[in-house]
This record gives sequence, structure tokens and C-alpha cells, in this order.
Amino acid sequence: MEDFQTLQEIRCESIPISSGSDAPRNALFFHRFPEQGTDSVDHADISYCSIHSNDVATVQCIECVNNGLPVKHSYHCSNKCFRDAWKNHILHHHSANVSNACIEDNETRGTLNRCNSWPPGDMVSWFDEKIEVVIPTGRMWVNKLGPSNALIPSADGVGFSFKLQSEAAVCADETFAVTDPTVQRLNLSSRSLIWLPDSPKTEKHDLTKKVSKAGNFNVLTYNILSDIYVYVDKYPYCPEWALTWEYRRKNLLRELIKYNADILCLQEVQSDHFENFFKPELESFGYSVAYKKKTKEVYTGNGYTIDGCATFYRNDIFKEVMSYELEYSKSALSLMEKLEPGLRDYARVRLIKDNIALAVILEVVGNFADSAASFSRLCVVNTHIYAGKGFPDVKLLQVSDLVNEIEKTIDSKMPLFICGDMNSFPGSDPYVLLTKHEVDIACAEAPDPLCIFQHLKLHHSMKLASAYASAFLKPLNDIKRRRMKMKHSKTGEPLFTSLTPFYGSTLDYIFYTVDSLEVEGLLELPEFESVGRALPSPFWSSDHIALMGSFRITRPFLG
Repeated sequence: MEDFQTLQEIRCESIPISSGSDAPRNALFFHRFPEQGTDSVDHADISYCSIHSNDVATVQCIECVNNGLPVKHSYHCSNKCFRDAWKNHILHHHSANVSNACIEDNETRGTLNRCNSWPPGDMVSWFDEKIEVVIPTGRMWVNKLGPSNALIPSADGVGFSFKLQSEAAVCADETFAVTDPTVQRLNLSSRSLIWLPDSPKTEKHDLTKKVSKAGNFNVLTYNILSDIYVYVDKYPYCPEWALTWEYRRKNLLRELIKYNADILCLQEVQSDHFENFFKPELESFGYSVAYKKKTKEVYTGNGYTIDGCATFYRNDIFKEVMSYELEYSKSALSLMEKLEPGLRDYARVRLIKDNIALAVILEVVGNFADSAASFSRLCVVNTHIYAGKGFPDVKLLQVSDLVNEIEKTIDSKMPLFICGDMNSFPGSDPYVLLTKHEVDIACAEAPDPLCIFQHLKLHHSMKLASAYASAFLKPLNDIKRRRMKMKHSKTGEPLFTSLTPFYGSTLDYIFYTVDSLEVEGLLELPEFESVGRALPSPFWSSDHIALMGSFRITRPFLG
């Protein structure tokens, strides 16, 4: 009589890790998902850890056994336990000449062999109950499924899914077979473009294809989380390997290409990563770029760097006419001169921040400009406002500087986008200034410890609206409303654009001029279930989500 154990799906992701990381240079990450609602295993033949005798072993060093170590001393309860054993030289005597290493996981009874040398300092780590890091075999992977069965995926197979099923035969040791090898990549949950009323009559838009309607183009904003702000203790809920830049950059690039936006406004783009990764990679996909980094660099051990704002645009649709840069610290310095002398030292510490904005004027070109209605210039502003939670006055100062500089510099008839991480909630003073055109000092929510509000111009004449909030006012059918259910019932903004284990925050926006542009579609918002506990995660590699809208120019500006 046969006893079939729980079928498990194992998803694999191979990534390169830099030598400076504490993870292996390459690692295979297994994500196990029991399919029958149980995590149970057969405990009839369970081994226990040689170090922690009360803990069930999940890792075995087969090469240690092959090199003379007693079997009972080769078992460990976790990869960390295994790593610590190496560090303490418990296994070093038996593996000094080992050129191969292999790990056996009792949970699936599968063995993974590594065909390169594995120095003791190049350890693996255990991250959580669902994710295990295993050493690779260079360009090949060996997965022993029994005494005579082996699965050897090629490098092309890494990143795909395999289903393993254990079978217990009568009067025989357990044997294992691979069933239904699949080709499902570890991808983000799909986010479709939702068309709004009076736009193309389709429920979904394939983001891998260009918008066909004349004059439409997609604008995206995304804070991608600079590596200099990533600390393990800051994101303890995220596996450490998923926080490495080598892993995150591939996820981020894959996500950006999938959205297929015509204009990308990215924040927290680290200057060295811009030069050696994002710029060449996105240029290969047909983008050109303007970039502005913050004003205070930090030393990382490999040189000085800092993050900034990068505005990418498709060079077959747009060409850059000119660009403008705004450093908020300069405006703050001018403001300081208006304050009482006794307040200036405190003002220097509180108000002088290195945040910036980048404005790029683009002109529609090529086939996209064939229609007179679509031939136009437009201005795209990309900014990242100061993030400090105890500085609402600084946020209002920077946003007021931004709108005033735009009014002074950009023609009021030019279609305009203001995109970015505003670090401000819906209904806050900066949000009100942008969408309601003014902030009454007497009604301002932000405290004014330095009495700076009296010196600020807290009004403007631009007719701005938030893309997601304005679409909320349009009548949607039941299907579309359900797919936009992650919007706030009062503000119409997303329920969150940044998510921690404790709360979600809406901080990112796409503002546009309603008298020259119309929003016709919006990128679907992810649900809490698809995002998980918090951001970042192995699937979502930033602590923010991307927002995107499809727009049409309703009043062309010819300059």
C-alpha cells in the first residue's frame, strides 16, 4: 500500500552576489509551498542536530560524511547552525581538502551538490521558515531525488518552478520523483492598466504593448529605495538576501520593463547605480535620461555616492528640449536671511536639507507627433521631498519652493506633471497647496517653530490634480471599481504607496494640469495580500510601490 506525502511546489531564483556580501557569490533560493493545506512530514525517520540535540536536523553535509566524519555529526538544525559549525572549526578538520559540498534537506529529502570549492568563509544563511539558501553548482544544478534518480536543470532552468512528490514504497526506502516540471517564473503579481470612462473600451491593457490611441502616453513614478538606506535591522521582516542590491536591482529592472511606461520618474536612484546599471540598462530598451543627484554625498567604502532623481523617457516618442534643477537647500539659505539672528543657527540645522527637484521639458517627436493634437511640449517635474517625520514645516517649505519655481520658469500653458515621493499624506499642507492652490497660514496643520510661513508664498495659479484622486470622481462600472478597491473611500488616493508591518502610508503622487491633460487609465493598485506583510520583500524590492497613469494631451503647447 502506497503512502503519498504532501506535494510541494519549489520555486527557485538564482542571483549573483557581490564578494562584499555575507551571502555566497551565487545562491539558489527555494520557496516551498505545501499544496494540500499541511506542512506535515513523516517523522518515522528523523535525524537530530549534532549541535542542538533537541532540534530536528534540516541540513546535512554529505561531503563531510564522505571525508570520514561520523554521520550523526553531519546533521544540523539550520543553515546558520551549519555555518557556525564551520566557523568554530568543528567540521574544518574533515573538510580541509573538500572541493565539493552538498546539502541534504530532510524536508524534501532532496540533495543539492555544489561542484565548485566552498571555503569555510563562504557560508549560507537560514532566513525564514519558507525560504532556504542553497549553494549552486556553477552553471549546473544537481538535485538527487533518490539512489539513482537525478534532475540536472541547465542554467536556463534556474528561476523556474519544479514540483517534487515523495512516494513511500512497500518494504523499501523512500524514493522520490519529480513530477510536472513547470516553467513558471517567480514574478510580481500582475498589475494591469485600468481604462477610465471615455477611454478605450477594454477592461485590461497589455502593458507589453504600446498604447495605440493617438496622443496617449504612460507616466510612472517610483521610489526604488536606494541601497545606502537599506539596513537589515531596518527591514527585519525581509530576508537578508532579498535586501542585497544585486538581487533588488534585477527585480526592479524587470518590474520597470514590465510596466512599459513612456516616462519614468524614479527617486532614490543612487548615483553609482545610475551610471553602472540603470542608465545603460534602460538605454538598451530605448530610453534617454536626465538625472540630478542630491547635494550631500556619503562615503560607502567604495567611494562617495548619494541618491537622486532620474527621469527616463522613450527617445522614439520624446526628445529633451531643456532641463532645470532645483536644490531646496538654496531656497532655505535665502529664507534664513529673513529670520531673526538668534534663530539662524537652529534654522540652518532644521531647514537645510539636500533634497532636489528635476524639471525636464520634452517635445513629442516621430510618428507620435503625426497628429496635430499630439504634437506638443510638456514639462515633467520629478522630486523627492524631505522624509523626516518631525519636519512638516520643512515639507511645506520645499513644496512651496517647488510650485513657485515652476510658475517662474515654466510657461503656464504648457502641460505639466509633478511626480514623486512627496512624503506627505493626503490632506496635509503640501498636498493641499498642490491640489487646492493655496494654504491659509491660519489653518495650516504644520507647526511653525521658526515662524517661516509668513515669508512663504503659499498659493499658485496652476490647475493641478492628483491622477488617482481625480479618477475616483469619475463613474466606474462595478468591475473597474472592484479592481480599484485599494483606494481611500474619502480621498480617492491609494490606501498605501509605502507599507510597514504596522501601517500603510500614501506618500507618492502623479499631479497633472487638468486644463491641458486628461487621465485615461491608471495602473491597478496591489492588494495587501499580494504585497505581503510589508515592503520591501523578495517579490517587491522597494519600500514603495509604483504608480502610473495613461494621459492624453487636450491642449497642445507648441512653444
